[in-house]
Amino acid sequence: MAKVHFIGAGQMTEAIIRASLSNGTLRADAISLEDIDSARIEALHSRYRLSGDGGLR
Repeated sequence: MAKVHFIGAGQMTEAIIRASLSNGTLRADAISLEDIDSARIEALHSRYRLSGDGGLR
């Protein structure tokens, strides 16, 4: 399964995450985010049950 890291957690990122999870393109554990607004990251983690760093090292 592919892994993806988003730089910026705005509306477009959320739309891509929502679509990717709903059509099975990505799993929640394959998605990681970074943004200057930590509250936004936490909101997306909670809303879409993202589970961490996407396995990126």
